[in-house]
Amino acid sequence: MTSSWHRQPSPRNQGICYLLGILLLHSLTTQSQEALPPMTQENVAYGGHPQQVIDFWQAKVEGPAPLILFIHGGGFTGGSHDKVNKTFLEACLTAGMHFASIEYRLLKHDWFPAPHEDCVRALQFLRSKASEWGIDRQRIAGFGGSAGAQQVAYLAWSPDFADPSSDDPIARESSRLKAVGLIGGQANLDFDWWVENIPGYQRDFHSRQIPADLSPIDMRALQRELSIENHISSDDPPTFMSYGMAPDDPIPNQARAARGQALRAGQRVQVAPQGQGALALEERADRDLDFAVLAAEEVEGPALAGRPAVHEPRQHRRAARAPRTTRRRTRQT
Repeated sequence: MTSSWHRQPSPRNQGICYLLGILLLHSLTTQSQEALPPMTQENVAYGGHPQQVIDFWQAKVEGPAPLILFIHGGGFTGGSHDKVNKTFLEACLTAGMHFASIEYRLLKHDWFPAPHEDCVRALQFLRSKASEWGIDRQRIAGFGGSAGAQQVAYLAWSPDFADPSSDDPIARESSRLKAVGLIGGQANLDFDWWVENIPGYQRDFHSRQIPADLSPIDMRALQRELSIENHISSDDPPTFMSYGMAPDDPIPNQARAARGQALRAGQRVQVAPQGQGALALEERADRDLDFAVLAAEEVEGPALAGRPAVHEPRQHRRAARAPRTTRRRTRQT
């Protein structure tokens, strides 16, 4: 696995959100069979569609606290906000950080940009609840894997969608993140490139729901807007990216392996060789959970500098996944 840091982490006032947002990366590969801690708010509606809901866990702290936002993956066609890693959720709450998991419309519900629009709205909705839920609106970090990583990077790197002149108070809230962590996020949504470069990828996996009235020109514009590689700029927040292959590794010939890895290997995002501090912190921890707690308690970016920006982290044993279950969704307003 190759990991890279983009931009130097800022001092403590941003460090907690930054590092906890990025440290959740490896936790995406594990699922606990134990029940999650009780939610403070369950399936709170941020829109009119049944998919537009949020689960929220409030940390036991005094005053506004950072928020960790999770966006699930699933190729924009599946997945669920119910699939939250229990160990890391508890670590965040123990460290005094709120946690939210959002659901969004999949392509079977509506075509792009519906998933991205929902994530923007969900983040703005969470900020609108800052006073009521005790959220520090300036310290919200996000993480996700695959499609979730793609969307969380879109939030972090895109220009702010806040509309100060809107009559809708939620639309006036910022859609930007203080820090972001990605596992296997797709750098582009150019399906032609996917077909040409990913053995076994079939165009109709994502394109069968394309609206009939979407012109080729509109399609290109949409793909360009949603491709996160087009939004990288010097004002992006601290970013951690982790992929199962190095950028220069050959794409696997086997279709099954390619579907799982080549899409990530084919990404063309260039990551700035900075942010060495947290890598030094990782060497002091025996596992990801320890890394998260250390980051929450004591991180100071400049004090931890001096390690290579790109490294090969330790191999972690993959825990058995919990059996898939379906929770009855009752929406709150």
